[in-house]
Amino acid sequence: MSYDGSSYNVTDTSGKAIGSITPPATDGTFSGLKISVSGTMQKGDSFSIQPTRSSLDNFALATTNGAAVAAASPAVTSSATANTGSGSITSATVASGYSLPTDISLTYNASAGGFTSNVDVSVGGTSYTAGTTIPYDSSKGMTISSNGISATITGKPANSDVFNISANKGGTSDVSNSTAMSNLISSKSMSGGTDTLTSAYANYVNDIGNQTNQMKSTSTSQTALLNQATSAQQSVQGGVNLNEEAANLMQYQQIYQANSKVIQIASSLFQTILGALN
Repeated sequence: MSYDGSSYNVTDTSGKAIGSITPPATDGTFSGLKISVSGTMQKGDSFSIQPTRSSLDNFALATTNGAAVAAASPAVTSSATANTGSGSITSATVASGYSLPTDISLTYNASAGGFTSNVDVSVGGTSYTAGTTIPYDSSKGMTISSNGISATITGKPANSDVFNISANKGGTSDVSNSTAMSNLISSKSMSGGTDTLTSAYANYVNDIGNQTNQMKSTSTSQTALLNQATSAQQSVQGGVNLNEEAANLMQYQQIYQANSKVIQIASSLFQTILGALN
């Protein structure tokens, strides 16, 4: 995150812009991470955010007592034993801050074409007060929510069939919470809902391996370029190549010997001419 004098700009590690926080706003949420800023910033100030870098530092075994594991769901669902239709209700799920002050009872009324509830509920974002008819389409089913607790009814219920959502008192003979946790391994909860935990980890390891290999290749090529540049610089700056210098010395020796022979022949001719004149 960097401050350009007017806004806080957030980018990922590749430099791609994710978003910005423009005062008077002091916080923003980016890719699930909430960032809050405070204090006086100067233009050019920047911050590196690594929220998961130390996430494993404090990992440790919390308990060896199986009874301390929250394997059961805090809310359970059930169908009345007198039901005659083919309707069913899924296990209940709860959100953070849920509450269940009163057990929820849903009764199907065939003539009205829907359910009635003993408490206020919502379906698909629409709120229904206690006692009002909640339209039901057996081909689609519906998810009932109330105070952070939800469950889905499917199938074709018969008239007066009842479905209940109750507090799970004691939590015996129920492992729905641990089942939901185990299902995380196959649910596509990573990479914006496109990857499972396993595939996301595999992609992460593969990405690190590819980047490492690219860095090694880049290092090798850059080292070769450096060696070439060094050789060229040494050649221009008078660097000595022993093989080249030895070859030059042999060439100079041959030139010297050839010139000596020429001088010798010239001297002999000169002596011959002088002898002829005498």
